[in-house]
Amino acid sequence: MKGTVMATLQEDVTEIILKSCHPSVPQLDDAAKPLLESGLDSLDYATTLMALEEKFCIQIPIEDMDELNSINSIVSYLQSRQG
Repeated sequence: MKGTVMATLQEDVTEIILKSCHPSVPQLDDAAKPLLESGLDSLDYATTLMALEEKFCIQIPIEDMDELNSINSIVSYLQSRQG
């Protein structure tokens, strides 16, 4: 069950990133790859973080933002905040 929840969460995060980057399409095939190396620029990244806050009803403190550099790290962070 936990794997299913994680997969769904990863799909949600990926969808948010893609919407935040529209019309450009970042390379998100490697969930461990840093987002800024996957085709996101700093504005895409900031837009993604704001969309995550809205979707998951959380506030991401500034000191946590640096650790949210890949899909995997975002999923882990969201899981820790939900559990």
